[in-house]
Amino acid sequence: MFIVTSCTYEHWEKVAITCANSTISLTYTETDVSTCGATDGSIAVSGAGGVLPYTFSLNEGDFIANGNFSNLAA
Repeated sequence: MFIVTSCTYEHWEKVAITCANSTISLTYTETDVSTCGATDGSIAVSGAGGVLPYTFSLNEGDFIANGNFSNLAA
């Protein structure tokens, strides 16, 4: 899914979900950076199920109400 040439690429994810008897599913779409060193990658995450509202955080940053993260580097 992630292909990067001539660069080092590290991908990890940490998901913490706290809820009572609910099923939550997450889907995402990603856009890879255009070239090594670029910062034009993005990811869009959406959730279904559980109890709204959802909030999203990337790399332990602030939580936001939408799952759109842009200007990401490889």
